[in-house]
Amino acid sequence: MARPSLIKQCLGDFCSSFGQRVNYHKFILYVSPNINRGRASHMSQQAGIPLKMALGKYLGIPAIHGRVTRERYQPLLLRIQKKLAPWKANRLSFVARLTVVNSVSASIPVYNMNTELILSGVCHSIDKLNKDFVAEEENKNKMHHVALDKMALQKKHGGVSIHPTRHANLAMLAKGG
Repeated sequence: MARPSLIKQCLGDFCSSFGQRVNYHKFILYVSPNINRGRASHMSQQAGIPLKMALGKYLGIPAIHGRVTRERYQPLLLRIQKKLAPWKANRLSFVARLTVVNSVSASIPVYNMNTELILSGVCHSIDKLNKDFVAEEENKNKMHHVALDKMALQKKHGGVSIHPTRHANLAMLAKGG
């Protein structure tokens, strides 16, 4: 294990060589949960870098430092619900609701989909939110324009082209390399 004083010395040498400065207040020391808390605290004090138990957020997304669970995506699902909620109050036509889903709701998880494989259950939840929004009618006794299971089909096959989140996620990951 590297000693904090050695790391600090290397950073100091780098700074003096290139005329740079290091702001240690912006540093955090994150250690494995397997490291003894006392030892981690000692390393933190020796290096002069604050110790953190969680990495926090990067670009609004929680940094993963453990097992990925459905709860990690709750803020994403809530953001989608929050964006769709004001539109539900309006009496939108079927085509207008499709436009809202394809523009507003589909754009929210784009960063997540470009950087990580989203859990299939979360993808299903996003698709369900979108389908429920499109199918919602002011009069529940009305017949739906398109069956819920056919909404993901292309228009030429009788669907309305609401793209499945899982397919979009895989396409974005493949595009990124």
